[in-house]
Amino acid sequence: MRDCGFSISDFRFTIFHWGRLLAPAMLIVSLSPIVGAAEIEWRKHTIDRGTCEVCCVTDVNNDGQLDIVCGDSWYIGPEWWRSPCQELVWEGEYLNDCGDCPFDVNGDGFVDIVSAGFFKKGLVWAENPQIDAKDPKKRINQYKRWPVHSFSPPHFVEIVLMVDIDGDKKPDILSDDNEPVRWIEIVRDASGQTTFTTHIIGKQGTGHGIGWGDVNGDGRLDILTCDGWYEGPANPRNPPKADIWPWHGEWKLDRPNDPMLTLDVNGDGLNDVIWGKGHDYGLFWMEQGKPGADGRREWKQHEIDKSWSQVHPLTLADLSGDGVPDLVTGKRFRAHNEGDPGGGDPPPLGKGDPRGLYWYETDRKNAGFIKHVIEFNGTAGGGLNIEVVDIDKDGDLDLVCPGKSGLYLFENLGPKTPSATSGPFFIIPSSPTATAKFIEAQTRAKVSRARTDMRSLAVACEAYYVDNNIYPAFAVGGKSVNGALGPNYPASQLPSFALPEVLPPDTWAQAKRTMRFMTLTTPIAYITRYPGDPFTSGSKATYLYWSVFPGQPDPSGKIVQVRQPESGRGLALDSMQSGWILVSPGPDGDYDLAGEWDAYNPAVPVDKSRLLVGTNKKGLAFTYDPTNGTVSHGDIWRVKQ
Repeated sequence: MRDCGFSISDFRFTIFHWGRLLAPAMLIVSLSPIVGAAEIEWRKHTIDRGTCEVCCVTDVNNDGQLDIVCGDSWYIGPEWWRSPCQELVWEGEYLNDCGDCPFDVNGDGFVDIVSAGFFKKGLVWAENPQIDAKDPKKRINQYKRWPVHSFSPPHFVEIVLMVDIDGDKKPDILSDDNEPVRWIEIVRDASGQTTFTTHIIGKQGTGHGIGWGDVNGDGRLDILTCDGWYEGPANPRNPPKADIWPWHGEWKLDRPNDPMLTLDVNGDGLNDVIWGKGHDYGLFWMEQGKPGADGRREWKQHEIDKSWSQVHPLTLADLSGDGVPDLVTGKRFRAHNEGDPGGGDPPPLGKGDPRGLYWYETDRKNAGFIKHVIEFNGTAGGGLNIEVVDIDKDGDLDLVCPGKSGLYLFENLGPKTPSATSGPFFIIPSSPTATAKFIEAQTRAKVSRARTDMRSLAVACEAYYVDNNIYPAFAVGGKSVNGALGPNYPASQLPSFALPEVLPPDTWAQAKRTMRFMTLTTPIAYITRYPGDPFTSGSKATYLYWSVFPGQPDPSGKIVQVRQPESGRGLALDSMQSGWILVSPGPDGDYDLAGEWDAYNPAVPVDKSRLLVGTNKKGLAFTYDPTNGTVSHGDIWRVKQ
């Protein structure tokens, strides 16, 4: 795990830039390089199957962890538990939200959300009710709805974005709303009062599509529209001619997406324009030519991809690691319901295109792009924006993708492992010292993988709970999916997720009603497969798992009475608390928690640093700690608390 070079607080409103400060919709960052632009392996996490088309990533509750805000909900990272945000209404099949932009509007130290609605809502901001994970009195505010404050008359808005228009390193508001092109400055005076000041840019280019970038290379931000671009003046607040920016009507585009972006695609020193048809087929880049004697530029259009329709979100991010931004985008599912070419449900339900997510590697050598598929014909799409951010702080860029088909996190696992036919995966060093270091590195990689797998399973368990009001059943031995063997515990004694045909015991009356024939993989795929534990003796064995709820037996089959917590230990089986625990034996291969079923109590709030700090009956530590040695006693675990 490496530090990414920024603080979590930056994500309230400060986004890394390519040339200047930019908004979340145009996140441009470069982290660990992927040599040779190898295909990236992505792990998909279903956060919510709702239909909101916008999201943002920020630290909502000031706990130092990145959270996800999406419409009427926010999701507490890294487990992604759902909490309420602003109240929203439905307009047909649209949840009336077309922008979620993080910014501390009232200056109280808590990030708010600048937002808008498609239909007659206008521009608003949702006020964070001061959710503070570190303050017990304010932590409960996570269950409150956020007050909404309007700062414009009701009108139609296509999308609301935030970008630093005037170069003061604070984001401003830019919306596509068929009004005169304008930007809105958020001003907070000495008394702490917040005002929203509108600055008119011009009356041309008010159709579908807006964007930004430095077109003419003067270091100022220019505004892109469907019919041309506005040249940024030296003082955007007070331009020389009565609030009008110089206009260059140099193109006519067919309902372009939001946002259109600029990038020097061919490396000639001139920024080109990337755009897509928001309600038809086609993703393009327009090559900028040098200005003629009359100052007018010529633009030559090049096709990037016309195989899919409804191009709305565009994000620049250096996924290839070569220092040049690449393009991340995807299909906006049912953008106009079924009213656009390829826009409806895919077969057999309709005649639309399959949903898809893609990244296009910028290939300056050949003046174009190389297409990479993230997901095709799955459930995820692009919605109105795609957030690209190192959300798990492991040194690479992940994707957060909203849309009418759900909210998804695509975790970047790094370059795909070569196939068995392509040669050896690695070469063992010849010297003893090098070999030891190599094996130690492999062990650390397995630890990281185990923690990542458990995070995926945790998200799946919580999603299951949202649907069923109970956690998945567990079973022991042959009735579970596990089959793992430990040095001191045969498989018949080890609990894990129940097989789909196994019913809970008769004593689990509530579970019988709720979970009949249900697991995490079928009939609803909360997770596509149970990941194998890298430290078990069985190649297909997954992690130990057991759930806790009132009246449920422990993995030995007994309904055990509660004993008083001791350093965070104790059962909660007769309380109203529910929870779960996931366990890997860790590098030593032995389950130190096995048989110690009372070591976890979801009813007792204990700081994670004190959870499972004790030892088992053999005097061995419950918790793996690499400071005791890369291969040492203790298990790797994750709990619901």
